[in-house]
Amino acid sequence: MNKVQTKKILMGMLIIVFLALLILAADYWRVNDEAAVTQIDEQGLCKKVDNDCGYDLFIPTKTYNEWYSFVLHYPVGVVITNCGECTNPLQCGILYPSCNSDMDCFSYWCCYVPPLSGTCPVAICPE
Repeated sequence: MNKVQTKKILMGMLIIVFLALLILAADYWRVNDEAAVTQIDEQGLCKKVDNDCGYDLFIPTKTYNEWYSFVLHYPVGVVITNCGECTNPLQCGILYPSCNSDMDCFSYWCCYVPPLSGTCPVAICPE
Protein backbone atom coordinates (compact mmCIF):
# COMPACT_ATOMS: atom_id res chain seq x y z
CA MET A 1 0.00 0.00 0.00
CA ASN A 2 1.38 3.43 -0.89
CA LYS A 3 1.18 6.68 1.10
CA VAL A 4 -1.76 8.06 -0.89
CA GLN A 5 -3.90 4.98 -0.22
CA THR A 6 -2.96 5.01 3.46
CA LYS A 7 -3.95 8.69 3.77
CA LYS A 8 -7.29 8.03 2.06
CA ILE A 9 -8.03 5.14 4.41
CA LEU A 10 -7.10 7.22 7.46
CA MET A 11 -9.24 10.15 6.26
CA GLY A 12 -12.19 7.80 5.71
CA MET A 13 -11.78 6.37 9.20
CA LEU A 14 -11.57 9.86 10.72
CA ILE A 15 -14.77 10.88 8.94
CA ILE A 16 -16.56 7.78 10.25
CA VAL A 17 -15.36 8.45 13.81
CA PHE A 18 -16.40 12.11 13.54
CA LEU A 19 -19.90 11.18 12.33
CA ALA A 20 -20.26 8.58 15.09
CA LEU A 21 -19.31 11.21 17.68
CA LEU A 22 -21.89 13.61 16.25
CA ILE A 23 -24.59 10.97 16.58
CA LEU A 24 -23.60 10.20 20.17
CA ALA A 25 -23.29 13.89 21.01
CA ALA A 26 -26.94 14.51 20.19
CA ASP A 27 -27.91 13.02 23.56
CA TYR A 28 -26.48 15.68 25.84
CA TRP A 29 -26.91 19.33 26.75
CA ARG A 30 -24.05 21.80 26.81
CA VAL A 31 -24.35 24.36 29.60
CA ASN A 32 -21.76 27.10 29.31
CA ASP A 33 -19.91 28.41 32.35
CA GLU A 34 -21.57 31.48 33.87
CA ALA A 35 -24.33 31.43 31.22
CA ALA A 36 -27.97 32.14 31.96
CA VAL A 37 -29.85 29.42 33.80
CA THR A 38 -30.62 26.59 31.37
CA GLN A 39 -33.88 24.68 31.63
CA ILE A 40 -33.52 21.02 30.65
CA ASP A 41 -36.70 19.02 30.20
CA GLU A 42 -35.70 15.51 29.16
CA GLN A 43 -36.93 11.99 29.91
CA GLY A 44 -39.87 13.34 31.92
CA LEU A 45 -37.61 15.22 34.34
CA CYS A 46 -37.43 19.02 34.19
CA LYS A 47 -34.69 20.91 36.04
CA LYS A 48 -32.95 24.27 35.76
CA VAL A 49 -29.14 24.17 35.70
CA ASP A 50 -27.10 27.21 36.78
CA ASN A 51 -23.44 26.59 35.92
CA ASP A 52 -20.84 28.65 37.77
CA CYS A 53 -18.20 25.94 38.21
CA GLY A 54 -15.50 27.43 35.97
CA TYR A 55 -15.97 25.23 32.90
CA ASP A 56 -18.65 24.21 30.41
CA LEU A 57 -20.77 21.17 31.26
CA PHE A 58 -21.85 18.39 28.94
CA ILE A 59 -24.88 16.85 30.62
CA PRO A 60 -25.98 13.39 29.39
CA THR A 61 -29.72 13.08 28.78
CA LYS A 62 -29.97 10.07 26.46
CA THR A 63 -31.61 7.98 29.17
CA TYR A 64 -33.50 8.82 32.34
CA ASN A 65 -30.80 7.16 34.46
CA GLU A 66 -28.02 9.30 32.93
CA TRP A 67 -29.97 12.53 33.39
CA TYR A 68 -31.18 11.65 36.90
CA SER A 69 -27.66 10.61 37.91
CA PHE A 70 -26.38 14.06 36.95
CA VAL A 71 -29.21 15.71 38.93
CA LEU A 72 -28.18 13.69 42.00
CA HIS A 73 -24.40 14.05 41.57
CA TYR A 74 -23.69 17.44 39.99
CA PRO A 75 -20.31 19.18 40.42
CA VAL A 76 -19.47 21.93 42.90
CA GLY A 77 -20.46 25.34 41.51
CA VAL A 78 -23.65 24.04 39.88
CA VAL A 79 -27.11 24.82 41.23
CA ILE A 80 -30.00 22.53 40.28
CA THR A 81 -33.53 23.85 40.82
CA ASN A 82 -37.02 22.73 39.90
CA CYS A 83 -38.59 24.07 36.75
CA GLY A 84 -40.92 26.93 37.40
CA GLU A 85 -41.38 30.54 36.50
CA CYS A 86 -38.41 32.12 38.20
CA THR A 87 -35.12 31.86 40.02
CA ASN A 88 -35.05 35.54 41.04
CA PRO A 89 -37.56 38.43 41.38
CA LEU A 90 -36.26 40.14 38.22
CA GLN A 91 -37.76 37.34 36.13
CA CYS A 92 -41.16 38.03 37.71
CA GLY A 93 -40.89 41.64 36.59
CA ILE A 94 -40.34 40.39 33.04
CA LEU A 95 -43.23 37.92 33.22
CA TYR A 96 -45.58 40.44 34.87
CA PRO A 97 -44.33 43.88 33.74
CA SER A 98 -47.36 45.78 35.07
CA CYS A 99 -46.44 44.64 38.59
CA ASN A 100 -42.94 46.13 38.61
CA SER A 101 -41.65 45.24 42.07
CA ASP A 102 -44.95 43.79 43.30
CA MET A 103 -43.92 40.21 42.53
CA ASP A 104 -41.40 38.05 44.35
CA CYS A 105 -39.85 34.69 43.54
CA PHE A 106 -40.74 32.04 46.11
CA SER A 107 -39.91 28.36 45.56
CA TYR A 108 -39.37 29.09 41.84
CA TRP A 109 -42.81 30.68 41.33
CA CYS A 110 -43.74 34.34 40.98
CA CYS A 111 -45.96 35.42 43.84
CA TYR A 112 -48.13 38.47 44.20
CA VAL A 113 -47.01 41.02 46.74
CA PRO A 114 -49.80 43.55 47.48
CA PRO A 115 -48.83 46.86 45.86
CA LEU A 116 -49.34 50.25 47.42
CA SER A 117 -51.34 51.15 44.32
CA GLY A 118 -52.27 49.60 40.99
CA THR A 119 -53.27 46.11 40.02
CA CYS A 120 -51.33 42.92 39.57
CA PRO A 121 -52.17 39.61 37.84
CA VAL A 122 -53.22 36.79 40.09
CA ALA A 123 -50.36 34.44 40.90
CA ILE A 124 -50.60 31.84 43.64
CA CYS A 125 -47.64 30.82 45.77
CA PRO A 126 -47.26 27.14 46.57
CA GLU A 127 -47.76 26.26 50.20
